[in-house]
Amino acid sequence: MNNNPDEYEDVDLPEGLDIAPAELEAVSEELAVVDEAIESLSPEQTAAIEEVLEALDGEAVVPERDTLFADLDTTPEEAQEALDILLTELEESDIDLGTGPGDDDSPSVLDTEQAERFLELYGRLLVYVNDRFDVVSGIDTYEEFSEAFMDEIYPIRERLYEEDAESLIADFVAENPAGLSESELEVLREWRDYEFCEFAAVVEHRDDDTIFVEPEAPQAFAVTAIHDPFEQQFPEPVLPVILNDLVLLPFEGEIVHDGWLLSEPLGPMMLDLLDMDIETAYGEAKHSHGIVESLPPGEGSGTSDAERLRFYTKNEENRERFADEIEQLRSRSDELERIYHEQMGKAQARRLGREFRDLDLREAYVAIYDGQVVATAPTEDALAEALSSIMPEDAVDHPYIYHYDP
Repeated sequence: MNNNPDEYEDVDLPEGLDIAPAELEAVSEELAVVDEAIESLSPEQTAAIEEVLEALDGEAVVPERDTLFADLDTTPEEAQEALDILLTELEESDIDLGTGPGDDDSPSVLDTEQAERFLELYGRLLVYVNDRFDVVSGIDTYEEFSEAFMDEIYPIRERLYEEDAESLIADFVAENPAGLSESELEVLREWRDYEFCEFAAVVEHRDDDTIFVEPEAPQAFAVTAIHDPFEQQFPEPVLPVILNDLVLLPFEGEIVHDGWLLSEPLGPMMLDLLDMDIETAYGEAKHSHGIVESLPPGEGSGTSDAERLRFYTKNEENRERFADEIEQLRSRSDELERIYHEQMGKAQARRLGREFRDLDLREAYVAIYDGQVVATAPTEDALAEALSSIMPEDAVDHPYIYHYDP
């Protein structure tokens, strides 16, 4: 935090909060504690708070609650005391505040034991990184680390992925300062196959996981949550949600994120570009590689050549974007060549149908080959006979047959 009091002179303080600019830094630190405590609550906990406040019905258990949850128009000491009282009241109530990470009922979330194992192992790795590079003072042990707020330890996470995270993980495994078991060290070894995505998007919730797409690659990852289901954090109507600096890690056969889901504001141009590209990127990822369900991604395509060719040729944008891939695929087999002409014929047929109606033409069968009309006839049998006469023998079944019926 900046220690220059002059930089706080123009700050508009809440009405009634009489604090000199030079004291604002200390006050901000204390208010941040309250802010973080409130923001860290899950939706269930927030609902529980509302239920308790309604039950209190204006009684003086938390006299400052209105300002606490609005403008914090109170001294930091009063705000912190009010929050402490409120949380104590919640703990003593019959309302379920949750039991921490993991969910033993939802298949889209790690179970409780898994989540706790993951968070401890990752925490011990970050403690090692902090000890090695002295990123954040006052965090020398895992116990101190586990009591810190997420924004306090975030710089340590940044340092891990700043340069060569693979080497840092390998060093941690070799030195084993936390005295981990061999099975725990094996988990850490697998983390060398992490994925770092500068930008990624949450695009779809499935029963057992949520799909994150990296548009640049593009790749689609099936990710399991650590705390609450992703569907609670990112409801279906708001998808896609764009995240930045996403880290994905393999863990016990699943893919998980490392605990930080960052969504910082992007410029309008970048946001528009990513929004436009996500749907195409998701489609390309699914049809080129399939959805990645383990790290490192497996070799080979997750879909057939025929499925990929149909995706690459389904609209003009794709045909332009994947022109090289289309040419490579269509040459691999006679069947793929036939599919190519079928797809291109379908694209032409929509235009021809409009033109034929404008000309007031009668019902006809039309053969389209390589973007051209090569034959027409009043019946399908007559068209087949015409094609057998004019087409090369090895391509007689390649033209797309369009039935024009006004």
